[in-house]
Amino acid sequence: MANENNPDHPSSADGADSAATPAARTAREASEARHAAPVPEPEDGDNAEATDNPDKPGPVPGWAKAAIGTLTVIALAAGAGGFLLGTTMGSGTDAEAASYIGGPGAAMRSLADVHRVNPDDPFAQGPTDAKVVVSYFGDLECPVCAAYKRDAEPRIIDEYVNSGQVRLEWNDFPLVNENSFLGAQAGRAAAAQGKFWEFTRAVYASFEGKEHPEHTLDDFVGFAEQAGVPDIARFRSDVESGKYAGTIVQAMTYASYVGVTSVPTFVINGVPVLGNDYDSLKEAIEQSLENGHPDQPPMPQEAAGQAEDPAAAQADQEAAQENQEQAPPEAPAEEQ
Repeated sequence: MANENNPDHPSSADGADSAATPAARTAREASEARHAAPVPEPEDGDNAEATDNPDKPGPVPGWAKAAIGTLTVIALAAGAGGFLLGTTMGSGTDAEAASYIGGPGAAMRSLADVHRVNPDDPFAQGPTDAKVVVSYFGDLECPVCAAYKRDAEPRIIDEYVNSGQVRLEWNDFPLVNENSFLGAQAGRAAAAQGKFWEFTRAVYASFEGKEHPEHTLDDFVGFAEQAGVPDIARFRSDVESGKYAGTIVQAMTYASYVGVTSVPTFVINGVPVLGNDYDSLKEAIEQSLENGHPDQPPMPQEAAGQAEDPAAAQADQEAAQENQEQAPPEAPAEEQ
């Protein structure tokens, strides 16, 4: 879906910061306004070893972190025409092949290209010709994502997806804690058996009363059982093998490229949206149904200017002037 308000990416000669579109920079600023759980620093002992050991499932391995930086540099150097992710998408109905989706299916020219619109996408719900596409970046260890999944998403599905007006597309951005990368692999393994959405519902339903749960592989296997994943042995093997690790790194690179820095981050018809509650998302969806896209969020300097409220400032100035005019005149000085 095209968005006139999103110009093409400039060439990489302008530097990494300017290589993202204004909309991508807005996405970065908008996403920083909500939950941005830092990636914890590894501690001595098992955690430090787990972070740097690519054979141990769970955390973001050291090689993955390095790969994200390298791939981002390559993407920026290639420019908009050469930045192509998601080339491993399944072309048929093979869920295993489609579970390797790592980004958009065409070159990134603007933030509107965040939407994949692949009919075989196991990470999407809703018709491919929906007028509104809600693309969101999440983490299966994120409590704010869990709140969205529990409170807002069912209502959006009932009201907009089931009526054919909205399509939802999930993107991996595992950054909350040391188990986020494991959760992303588990989600892929569930998607390979056609149970991604059931699996994420089971995972997020476990968040009540918890902050960052740090789910283990056994926990994810239990959620897969709850979700009805048919072959649990295959699910466990797929996660342990790390077969989806490279694709997840690709997805994280893509998210970083478009300006995502926290989860959940929502992009609706190419425009980043502030807020992840039902009312905020509903407003943006309704604006998109009417105008093709939601209202652009204010830039930080604009928001600061609006906070001053020029009309109120003018009223205060007029009131002060009126009070000065009504003040009693000072008594004349006595003659000496």
